Parts: sequence; C-alpha cells; structure tokens
Amino acid sequence: MAFGTRRPSKVSLIFGAFDIEKVYFNLDAANLYTALGTIRHRGLESSLNYTDGGLTVVAGGVLLRQHVDRRLPEPGATGFASLGPVPLVLDLNVDYAPSRLHPWAGSIQWTRLSERVATADDRYWLPPLAMLSLGLRYESKLKAHPLTVRFDATNITDARGLRLTQVGQVIPELGRRFALTIAIDD
Repeated sequence: MAFGTRRPSKVSLIFGAFDIEKVYFNLDAANLYTALGTIRHRGLESSLNYTDGGLTVVAGGVLLRQHVDRRLPEPGATGFASLGPVPLVLDLNVDYAPSRLHPWAGSIQWTRLSERVATADDRYWLPPLAMLSLGLRYESKLKAHPLTVRFDATNITDARGLRLTQVGQVIPELGRRFALTIAIDD
C-alpha cells in the first residue's frame, strides 16, 4: 500500500585535485602592493551530496598545501606560507524540508577551519575554529506573492577566533548572532 509518491534518493560524490602556480602579490618593504614572487597551491577538494524525501545533505572539504617563493623581500616574511589560506576547511550543510511538514523547513550548518599560519615567518599559528548555525523557515503566499519568513541563528556556540587576510588584516569572527528575514517576491 503506497501513501503518496516517494522520490528516489540521490547520492553524488565529486572529487578533485589541483596544482596552481601563480604570481604572488603582497606588500613589499616600501609598503607597496606588488609582485613579490610565486605561490603554489596544491590540494584536494571533495563534496558528497545526498537528497531524499526533503532531506538534503552536502558535506565538503578542501585540503590545501601552499608554498610561497619570494624573489623580493616582504617585511618579516621568512616562512613558506602566506597569510590567509586555511590548510583544511570542512563544511556540513543539512536542509530538511519534507512535504509533510510544508510550509516549515529547517537547516543546520557546521564549518571547521584547521590551524592556519598567523605570522609571515610561520612561527605562530591560529587554533582551529568550528562554528554551528541553525535556521528555520516558513514559506507561504501573501496575496498570490511568494512569502518566506526565515530565522537564522549563526555561530550558536559563540566560537571566538580570527581570520587573516593576505595583506595582514585581522578580522575577528563574529560571535553568536540572530537574523529574521521576511521576503515577498513579485
């Protein structure tokens, strides 16, 4: 006996390897943004996707190994890594929107950044950082216009950490935050 229709589950796996070499730009000893040498990024990238009955799971990761070859001096830079890139990034996204719960749906996102270099001499590293976010959404119509109300709780564990850019900017990870979004389409 069948109760409604059931879509078949779908699984896909994507895997790739890369080796990229390009000109390395950053601030030189005179504080000018210029070509200082070359940078090489080698790594692996993968994602696994699963969909079944309103459940969608996407898990992915990037493993990165970099090496900077400086031809011009960069202040304090004696290491082999540049600031900014993260050696290992892992992401897990789950969205649950089964037809029996319509118009409600929920989502979870988990992201983890590995240790990453914090100084241009490779002596200091930032610790790993993991963040968890949750979302709840409601979809309906308002006078024949699609309506979506969404509540998102980002970084619910209030994880604290820093992100670094290649030019040495230090950006703090924002703590726990909440957002309510209402969207009406034409």
